[in-house]
Amino acid sequence: MKSSDSVSGTSPADNAQSHVYWQHRADANPEFDQRVFDDDWLESHNYIVNSPTAGRGASLFLKIEEIDLVLRHYRRGGIVRSISEQHYIWHGLRRTRAWREFDVLLAMETQGLPSPKPYACQVQRHGLKYSASLITYFLAGVTLAERVCTAILPDECWYNIGQCIRRFHSAGVDHADLNAHNILIDENAVSLIDFDRAVIQFTVSSNRRHKNLKRLQRSLNKIGSSGPAFYNDDCWGTLMSGYRTT
Repeated sequence: MKSSDSVSGTSPADNAQSHVYWQHRADANPEFDQRVFDDDWLESHNYIVNSPTAGRGASLFLKIEEIDLVLRHYRRGGIVRSISEQHYIWHGLRRTRAWREFDVLLAMETQGLPSPKPYACQVQRHGLKYSASLITYFLAGVTLAERVCTAILPDECWYNIGQCIRRFHSAGVDHADLNAHNILIDENAVSLIDFDRAVIQFTVSSNRRHKNLKRLQRSLNKIGSSGPAFYNDDCWGTLMSGYRTT
C-alpha cells in the first residue's frame, strides 16, 4: 500500500447532532489510535513532550513509541475569534480545514516537496459548526522568524529559501499564508509548514505568486522594524535570485 493512501472513518458521538470523523495515513506509525486527539489522554500517557511555542501556533509536540509528532488544534484569529475560537461553519466534510490540509500534505509528499508528512486529522461536527485537529510528523528546524533574530544567515541559506518557495509554486502549491514563521531552517536545508487554506492547482498564477512573496517580505520587514534582526534588502535580493533560478 502506498504512503499516499489514507484510511477514513467516523465514530458515534454524544447525540444525533454531533459526528466525529477521522482520516489517517494507511501506513501510520505509530499505529493510529483515535484517542491521540484527546489532550487529556495524551497527558495521562506522558505523550506530550512540549507545549505551544512561538512560531508553530497552538501546537503540541508529542513523542509516541519514539516517534515525534506535532498536534495542532485549529484556532480562529482576528475579530471572529471573540465569537468562537475553535468552531467553524460546516460546509461539508471535504471542505473542512483539517480534511483539506491533510489531503494537500499527502499530495505534496507524493511530489517529494519539503513539507510535513501528515499522520492523521479529526473533524468533530456539532450541528452547523465543527472543530478540527491535525497531526503531522515532526520536521526538524528553527523558524526563519527566530533565526533572523539570533544570527546572520549566510547568502546560501537565503538563496535556498528562494529556491524552496519556487519549487512549491512550480508544483502548483499556493501556500496562502507564506510568512517567516512558516519557513523552517535546519542548517541550510529549508522546508515550509502550516498549509492551512493552501491549495494545489495546475499552476499558481503570477498574481498569486506575487502575493505569496509580498506576504513573506512584509513579515520579514515587520520583524526587522520591531527589534534587532539580521535582515536587510540584500537578504531579500538573494532570496529572489534563488527564486528566479530554475
